[in-house]
Amino acid sequence: FALITTRGQRSVFCLMINSSDSDPIYGKVGGSIDLNPGPISETIKSATWKHNADLAVEWFGQELVSYRTFEGRCDFDKTSGSLTINNLTLEDRGSYTPEINNKVLEKKELQVIKPVPKPTVSMKYNHEKTSCSLTCEAQVTADLEPVTYKWKTGDRELSTNKELLITTV
Repeated sequence: FALITTRGQRSVFCLMINSSDSDPIYGKVGGSIDLNPGPISETIKSATWKHNADLAVEWFGQELVSYRTFEGRCDFDKTSGSLTINNLTLEDRGSYTPEINNKVLEKKELQVIKPVPKPTVSMKYNHEKTSCSLTCEAQVTADLEPVTYKWKTGDRELSTNKELLITTV
């Protein structure tokens, strides 16, 4: 994000993030993510995690068995039922369904995104210097779409446009 300090020491932020219509869990390419199945009230005796319709991992009290692209990249917490996926790739996107002790639990939606490039902010003043236009830009490629721009001061959101107009009062 970018931080701009204006007259009177007010801070304005330009934040650029990838966005989606649903409410998924986000992970970064190359990073790790913990998928938590939710509260488990009994001792875990068996567990499987499916990626979309295919088995990703399974555990039946001994060692964790990982399938396909998940081999060597996953850890399983036998107490919480959480699945950790390491070295995330774009192909890891999708729905993950946990089944703990033969009970299918709520699906988790994972979005794996590339890091957003650092934005730049440019300023243009009018002739009287009574208003200032701030523009937030970054080199965004198609695989980063959709992108959302947010201008904030403190906790208050000012705008969701690439440009923000500030006027003196």
